[in-house]
Parts: sequence; C-alpha cells; structure tokens
Amino acid sequence: MNKKVSIVLPTYNGTQYLYESVTSCLNQSYGNIELIIVDDCSIEDISHVINRFHDVRMRMIRNHSNLGLPASLNAGFKIATGDYLTWTSDDNYYDPDAVKVMAERLDENPGIDFVYCNYTFVDSKGGMGDAIRTGKPEELDFQNCIGPCFLYRRKVYEAVGDYDLNCTLAEDYDYWLRIRKRFAMERIDDYRYFFRLHESSLTERYRDTDYLHKQVEMVKKKNMPGSTYFFLKSREFYLSGNNRESFKYSLLSIAFNPFNGHAWNITVRAVFRKFKKIFNGHLY
Repeated sequence: MNKKVSIVLPTYNGTQYLYESVTSCLNQSYGNIELIIVDDCSIEDISHVINRFHDVRMRMIRNHSNLGLPASLNAGFKIATGDYLTWTSDDNYYDPDAVKVMAERLDENPGIDFVYCNYTFVDSKGGMGDAIRTGKPEELDFQNCIGPCFLYRRKVYEAVGDYDLNCTLAEDYDYWLRIRKRFAMERIDDYRYFFRLHESSLTERYRDTDYLHKQVEMVKKKNMPGSTYFFLKSREFYLSGNNRESFKYSLLSIAFNPFNGHAWNITVRAVFRKFKKIFNGHLY
C-alpha cells in the first residue's frame, strides 16, 4: 500500500478560496492522504465551507487564539500520522497529480529526503500568470528558492522539529535551511502547484517590506556559518556597486575563516574598483 501523506492546511479568515484549496487536496490522484485543517481562530465562520465536504480523510482543529502561521503548522504536524509530510495555503491549490509525483520520487529514491516542484502564479480570479521554476538546493544561500510545492519524509520532521515561532514570514525559508544541513533535497522539474496572488495574501501585503527583509536576514544569519553569511553580504553589496560595504563584510568573512578564497577575491576586487574610481576622479 502507498505510504500515507499528511497535508496540513492552516487557515485564517480564508473562506474566499478555501473550498478550492481543500478540493485540490482531496482530489489528488494519490489516494492515501490525510488532510488536517488548522483554523487559526478565524473571525469568519469557516464551517459553511468545511461542512460541504464529507471525507473521512479530513479533520479540523481550531487554535484557542490567533497564533500565527508557524504555530498553526506546528499544531497540525503534531497530530499528523503520515509517512510523508507537507503543507499548503488556504488560497493556493495543487495539480491533481502533485502528491503522486512527489511521493513516487521519494519511494524510488531512498537517499532523497525532501523533494519539491515548480509552480505557476494565478490571480484572484484564477487567471494564469508566470510559471516559476524553482532553484537548486545550493541556491538557498541566496534566496528562498524552494517554492510552495514540496514533500518530505517523517524522519526529517522528527530530526528538524517544529517551525520557529520567531521566523514569521520566513518560517519556510528557515525550515529549508535547517533541513539542508542534514538531509538530501531534490528538485522535480515539473509544474504541479498554483500560487495565488491577491491583495489579502501575506505575499502581497509584506512584499518588499522592511520587516520581511529583516526576517530573511535573521534567518540567514541564524542558519549559515559566519564566514558564509558575511561573504554573501559582501557579494550583495559588491554587485550593487557599494564597494565600501562590500569591503567591510568581506573582512568580516575573512575574520571568521581566513582561508575563504572567495572573500579574499571580492576584497581585492572591491579595493581595485574603489581606487579605479578615485583615479578617474569619482570620489564617493
């Protein structure tokens, strides 16, 4: 028999798209699933949506207060019984074969512990937008390149633990970085998920905000060696043309690891570019 897949679906006042999201979970071609809906103390009454379904594979729990996404995920996974685990959002939806494709890849490759697929943006009315190809695991140093369509083994959850309550808006990025330290991750170059962009979504509300940038920086600093973190900061400033900050951060990287050749390289390049500007009469 196929291994059981647990899908955790947190929701907070998500009645607008919740029916479509739940339907996409229950209509997976991979039948051995359980769907755990976590109501984060919604003000809206979501029962009129949930009561439309009569499926023994679905159950719902409700937080006693509004706890946020990381805590809701933790509550859902605490009661999950699946061999493979994932979570989705109340405004997004799966391709019918998404779970099947990912579960089969894990079944066929015991050395792989975490898999993920590409996804497609949709708008508030369901219109198709850009198709987004996810990145390779090593690209996590630069950005959250995994995307919203993923599946991992129970042993990953047992080893890595809960989502960090302090990493709101970057809780997934933090979790992927923690997983990468200990487990093998693999991209499935296939489009199996639909990510909705609308005014009420967290993605749209916090896009390019200072708070989001601070959360991402905190997650990187938390999960990366000092030499790597400061080198990446140096590289970022170098690419933006800020030689002074690039030089500063490259020295910090070298302080953590004097043998970091990449940091030495960018230090020399930043100094050379600075003096080139000075000689050209462009002091800054």
